[in-house]
Amino acid sequence: MRRRGFTLIELLVVIAIIAILAAILFPVFSRAREAARKSSCMSNLKQIGTALAMYSQDWDERYPYFVWSADGLHHGELFPYLLQPYLKNWDIFVCPSDGDPFNTWWWDGRDSGRPPTPYPPKGLSYGMNEVLHYGTSLAQVPEPAVTLAVADAIAGLICDWHWMPGRVIEAHDYRHDAHSKGINILFADGHVKWLSNRAFVSEYQNNRLKIHPTAGPWTDWPNGGYVYPADW
Repeated sequence: MRRRGFTLIELLVVIAIIAILAAILFPVFSRAREAARKSSCMSNLKQIGTALAMYSQDWDERYPYFVWSADGLHHGELFPYLLQPYLKNWDIFVCPSDGDPFNTWWWDGRDSGRPPTPYPPKGLSYGMNEVLHYGTSLAQVPEPAVTLAVADAIAGLICDWHWMPGRVIEAHDYRHDAHSKGINILFADGHVKWLSNRAFVSEYQNNRLKIHPTAGPWTDWPNGGYVYPADW
């Protein structure tokens, strides 16, 4: 008996079904991969938080000391280098969702004739709260649960100029999409949380998130006229 093959219509129907399934499943797989990368990033920040706590215990309950200087001869040392003895792993400073971990702002000049500080060897995806990075005492942070310590960011976290909070929501290549239109944040009390870009900006503007530990209303700390893009 002769076998009957598939007709052209049947083949087209099968192809159409496969295409529909692919259109449904590929975004699901993409979201699952991003969820895994977001979790890995949160783990990085949690370990950075542990290192900050260890550092502060060794240095009279103070955060790492670094002060930017207009002449390019900066004082102290940037946090990745000060925390490296506690972490012993440069990969922790790189978020797996960061397409280019070598474009985060970096200040390499140092004072007192010291050689410039090289960019972290594996890259850098995070910015530290620069107010805390002045060697601020833990006792000077009255609300650690709402004070940012380290976050996905394109630069250090400054409260009073340079398009903040744009520095955070532009994390990773200025795409406004570090993690599903949001960012991961390590707070001064050690907990890590994801916030959408819009939630972050709203909380910051309503003084429910802090860069400066003792800041007043957001109107005291303008964002420098930063214009939010349509797709953020």
